[in-house]
Amino acid sequence: MPEPILEIKGLVVQYRTTKGDVTAVDGVDLTVNRGEILGVAGESGCGKSTMAVSILGLIRPPGYVREGQVIFHPQKGAPIDLLTCSPRQLRAIRWGNISYLPQGSMNSLNPIARVRDQFTDVMEEHGERGDRSGIRDRIDLLLGEVGLDATVADMYPHELSGGMKQRVLMAMAIALSPDLVIADEPTTALDVTIQRVIVQNLAELSRKFGVTLLVITHDMGVHAQLDDRVAVMYQGRIVETGGVRQVFKDPQDEYTQRLIRSIPTLDVNQRAKAEAQESAR
Repeated sequence: MPEPILEIKGLVVQYRTTKGDVTAVDGVDLTVNRGEILGVAGESGCGKSTMAVSILGLIRPPGYVREGQVIFHPQKGAPIDLLTCSPRQLRAIRWGNISYLPQGSMNSLNPIARVRDQFTDVMEEHGERGDRSGIRDRIDLLLGEVGLDATVADMYPHELSGGMKQRVLMAMAIALSPDLVIADEPTTALDVTIQRVIVQNLAELSRKFGVTLLVITHDMGVHAQLDDRVAVMYQGRIVETGGVRQVFKDPQDEYTQRLIRSIPTLDVNQRAKAEAQESAR
């Protein structure tokens, strides 16, 4: 029987505008099971990222959570509704229990601090104690886990490529051995070669460290390679959920079918058939 690590129940998130409140996440129900890789798919603007930042209390005005529950099940202790936590409680949970890989790694690192100092700040803030030599060795080890040389620790973000920055953030995300990592568009703005490396790194980290992954991306190719299960989101709602093989082989919702047909293919006959089906609608 799968053990839930995160249960989203009836989540509604809205944005205030001069013409009234606009609903971005509309009554989402979603369960993430411990040890799995769950993907959330959907086009840009469907509410994926809004849902992700709302989970961790990072939604900013004019956005706000109108209603719902986000129940987190830590390995030790009672379940916690993240939406009722104080800012101080959420600060302790972030990085320590749940890590977040935000969109746009280019802007997520402090541009005037070396990579090593940013690791150290996160680790010491969350109670990681020990001599600086021990922390230094751990940082070097974490960078190695994502395929980066230890020399990267002494570099500034502007000295790194986009793919290297993303892998630095991945290493930071697992630094405190969290239960859950939420990766929001982890391959956006990267070339296809680096995208493959990032996908492989995520899969290896999940397997090696036993981390549960919630992967949010519009790229159906990433979901096909990485996920155990996939949930498809459209206009703020989850329209289909299932095992990744089952969803790709026999998608039930029309929107899911269209997303899968959007994956580039070298099969001319398959592409022509898909185009004919689309024209007939």
